[in-house]
Amino acid sequence: MTSASKYDILIQGGGPVGLACAAWCLQKYPEAKLILVDRNPLDDADLASADSRGIALSHGSKLLLETIKAWPTECADIHRVHVSQAGRFGRP
Repeated sequence: MTSASKYDILIQGGGPVGLACAAWCLQKYPEAKLILVDRNPLDDADLASADSRGIALSHGSKLLLETIKAWPTECADIHRVHVSQAGRFGRP
């Protein structure tokens, strides 16, 4: 077990928000000792059973990620998003 007191910044969660927060912190405070704690396994072989949902971001999120240099230079534009919940009743 790692002691949190050895770090200046602790971020809980390695999802999109946690990773963006870590990127911003390291740009703003490059000498900071940062630890990112996530529940997902470290081994890539275990990622096959991990959450496989995709994510679509708003234009505002894209602009925010660009300001912290966390948006890839080569990526596809999203032109249409379809949201559904398989096996559930829809609402009008």
